[in-house]
Amino acid sequence: MCVAKRLGGGFGGKETQASPFAAYAALVAKRTGRAARIVLTKDEDMIMTGKRNPFQIHYECGFDDSGKILALDAMLYSDGGAYADLSTAIMERALLHCDNAYFIPAARLRGQVCRTNFHPHTAFRGFGGPKGVALIEMIIEDIARVLGRDALDVRKLNCYGPGRDTTPYGQLVENNCLPELFETLEKKCDYRARRQEIDKWNKDGERNPHAHPRGLSLTAVKFGISFSTRFMNQGNALVNVHTDGTLQVSTGAVEMGQGVNSRIAALVAEQFGLPIAAVRIMPTSTEKNANTSPTAASAGTDLNGSAAVMACEKIKQRLAALAFELRNISHEHWPTKTAGLGTWPEVAIVNGAHTFTVLPSGLFDGANAGGAGSNIKNKTLVEFRNSMVVVSEPTQPEFKIDFAQLVREAYFNRTSVSEYGHYATAHLTFDKIKGQGRPFLYFTQGVAASEVELDPYTGEIKVLRVDMLMDVGRPVNHALDMGQVLGGFVQGMGWVTTEHLVYNDNGLLVSHSPSTYKIPSVQDTPRIFNADFIVNQGNTVNVRGTKATGEPPLLLAISVWTAVRDAIASARLMNSKSKNSDDLMTSAASHDHATASNKNVSSQSSATTDLVQLAIPATAERVLRGLSPEMFAQWESSPTP
Repeated sequence: MCVAKRLGGGFGGKETQASPFAAYAALVAKRTGRAARIVLTKDEDMIMTGKRNPFQIHYECGFDDSGKILALDAMLYSDGGAYADLSTAIMERALLHCDNAYFIPAARLRGQVCRTNFHPHTAFRGFGGPKGVALIEMIIEDIARVLGRDALDVRKLNCYGPGRDTTPYGQLVENNCLPELFETLEKKCDYRARRQEIDKWNKDGERNPHAHPRGLSLTAVKFGISFSTRFMNQGNALVNVHTDGTLQVSTGAVEMGQGVNSRIAALVAEQFGLPIAAVRIMPTSTEKNANTSPTAASAGTDLNGSAAVMACEKIKQRLAALAFELRNISHEHWPTKTAGLGTWPEVAIVNGAHTFTVLPSGLFDGANAGGAGSNIKNKTLVEFRNSMVVVSEPTQPEFKIDFAQLVREAYFNRTSVSEYGHYATAHLTFDKIKGQGRPFLYFTQGVAASEVELDPYTGEIKVLRVDMLMDVGRPVNHALDMGQVLGGFVQGMGWVTTEHLVYNDNGLLVSHSPSTYKIPSVQDTPRIFNADFIVNQGNTVNVRGTKATGEPPLLLAISVWTAVRDAIASARLMNSKSKNSDDLMTSAASHDHATASNKNVSSQSSATTDLVQLAIPATAERVLRGLSPEMFAQWESSPTP
């Protein structure tokens, strides 16, 4: 039996690479006959554990004079390390997200995981999605610069919409909120006016050598929710209702700070009309929930919460049937009064004997009696609300009974108030050999506008303002979802700006401590940080109409990277004008910054137009190289003293 109460610090490395350390401890316990544990120092952990796969991308993109993308041919290479681990699945998700929010009529997307002598790389927040999204967002920015257009206009032109709503892998983009998100955020963040102000600021920098160039970029995310491997899209749950009206819920989800326990508790409490304090989520244990899928792919609540709701609905059907019968039985003849002495027969409950609708319903697939959206007028209703069970009929007075009392009556009536639920995600039909089908149940969507300022002397990036707008369906817990959105964005900022891994010539990781590996701190958060959700009642395929928020927000931090590229391009253009020379731009276009360092996404294009080559992460050194490529080229070509 394996029990996991909780894990500390989610989003990376625990899905597979914790297993060897668990095996070490188990081996010691087996040989010594005593309990054993293994604890790694942070340095040991960072040196030994796999990281986010480095990617290098080669591509060609065709587009017309308006900026509409006509075709994309991309070859993605990733460093898998010494063993495959999850690198093949990561590559698959990268390929599935190369379109992101944009319709591509003709696409050839290929990937190759490369075996190297580094440690095996592994799963991190976003899996491979950020690499594909970074590619297409960079392409959009470059198209805009080649055509002299605003990148937002090019994005809106290529955005998925009616008649242009099929992905390169053949899935229809349903419940598409992307056009609304673009339009709404453009107005809310005052994008057009700020674009003019930044252009003026950078232009004034021609006369002020100490001015810090600024950039602005608005990017999107369309993140597919489901495991792309079909059999992993299943979850199970055990729900036990006790006679005091409290519940215990066991699922296969593992709490690691992301709030999955709170969300499942809220779903179950809502089903029975109870306060959330009445629901206790039990430690994850193979004794109660076997053969569970990993708590990953942003699907922990979707899978396990759906299974819990299904179990609740089975219990509710029995309780509703009992309440329906009790309304016509005198109180002194109820089971709690008569079962002890056997003076009255048990209440007969025949499933399907009565037609009534049980409210509320958690699933949108018709699992509730009567079906979602059914006409409930002139029907018998059994409603669970405010810790009460209420039976309403068109021709009779309303009948109410306390939830805990009804559970006690069920116990004395020998009616089960425990249930097991198993959920399997429907409608998934992805053929991996053909690369066609529906790998995702739905898409979580969002947009973010980021404004940055660069220090031309140190390369430091300051994120001045971020505005985010996301579609998360109907949130189960608004505060948790907002925390995921804000935290995910800041974590993504670290990925695209500072979290650079450096290895020595022997392949040993050098940046393996907080002193050498820079993660975002509170000082790095945007000076102005706005985030909001749109109202979306249209997601009818997932439990309660909610959408996952675990991974998608991280990908919106790519807007910081594209804003940095925008600032560098503007600064180089201004410098070029002030020097009245094209030498700087020619040098920039020919200079190659494509690297294979960890956590990098680098791209190589056959275009000869001046484009900013900036790998991820955009470290201070890379920013300086981008601002003054000719200076670095001169230094590196000079003979060593």
